[in-house]
Amino acid sequence: MTIEQIVRDGEGKAHNWRVKRAKYPDESVELCYLWHHSTCMLIWNPITKVILDYNTGWGSKSDQDGMNIAFRVLGSELYYSRRNGASIG
Repeated sequence: MTIEQIVRDGEGKAHNWRVKRAKYPDESVELCYLWHHSTCMLIWNPITKVILDYNTGWGSKSDQDGMNIAFRVLGSELYYSRRNGASIG
């Protein structure tokens, strides 16, 4: 599987990336959590595709590549840049 597939499907594993579903505390909606190694990088609602939270992780090239794929699949205008330090905007 690829990162694109697991984000689109809202579940699965691709190399060191995985998507798990769980209920957000005090919510009835099941959300998707994108993990890279042991760091939760992204949380989104799989129904609306709304991104609720994100993380720069360790700032690695693989963090950047995976997050930009996820942003694109979810239709977000966010972009992960590593220029002058890791940032998302």
